[in-house]
Amino acid sequence: MQLDVFSIHCMYGIITALDGASLSVSGGEIVGVLGPNGSGKTTLLRAMAGGLQPASGRVTLDGRDIRTMRPKAVARRIAVVAQNGYTPFSFSVKDIVLMGRWPHLGRFAVETQRDMDVVALAMEATNVAHLAMRPITELSYGERQRVMVARALAQEPGVLLLDEPTSHLDPRHQVEIMDLVWGLSRRDGLAVVAVLHDVNLASQYCDRIVMLKGGRTVAAGVPGEVITAETIEDVYGVSARVQPHPVNGRPQVLLVPGGRWVTRRPSCSREEVAPVGDRCRGDG
Repeated sequence: MQLDVFSIHCMYGIITALDGASLSVSGGEIVGVLGPNGSGKTTLLRAMAGGLQPASGRVTLDGRDIRTMRPKAVARRIAVVAQNGYTPFSFSVKDIVLMGRWPHLGRFAVETQRDMDVVALAMEATNVAHLAMRPITELSYGERQRVMVARALAQEPGVLLLDEPTSHLDPRHQVEIMDLVWGLSRRDGLAVVAVLHDVNLASQYCDRIVMLKGGRTVAAGVPGEVITAETIEDVYGVSARVQPHPVNGRPQVLLVPGGRWVTRRPSCSREEVAPVGDRCRGDG
């Protein structure tokens, strides 16, 4: 399955949210979308899912403009995991995941055995089957994120759109979510687009990266092409050092506190680099 975005412009009133952004993703790959707050990342996902109509440009699914498709037809092929997985209602995990079958059901249809089998498989794939009867409100944030991914998988999509799936998660759960997404992409051939704030996480898991700033595409390509010290400074306004990861060689970003560095002062006991204002170990 192929999802393509061609030079779309999106507006909120008189505010331009996206200004000529483009992106493509194919089955079996993960494309990360990076950029500072307000750069248009979530707007891009909304347009890709058909929930926001661009003022110009187009979004196509296997060559077909999604504006010509019925919402249920789009939902059978594109699933979205929103930024906030919180729900105020105490639905069970199984009921939440079952909601993912909505695009496949008629107006008055009831779930079939196949629907229940798909839900069971989705819960197994995301490791939430043991939580099936638990209220969603009693779960941790990491568990709720996995439930929302399970609901998306219950749609049996070809494209999975994730809006900050690792936000508010500790490192262990960040890795669990991204390992899950990576496995779904490779094993099931899902085309995945993930909006992320963690540049290093994107570098480790994404096949390609699109960097946005002010609604425009600043850089696009494989992590080694996009994640550079110059791009990080241009997009985020911070100084950084980019070096190869010691395990896999992918770019690893080290932020420079305050963007200012000084060399060893005479009172330092050994050669080291420290931010301005910091005291060397052993200083009185």
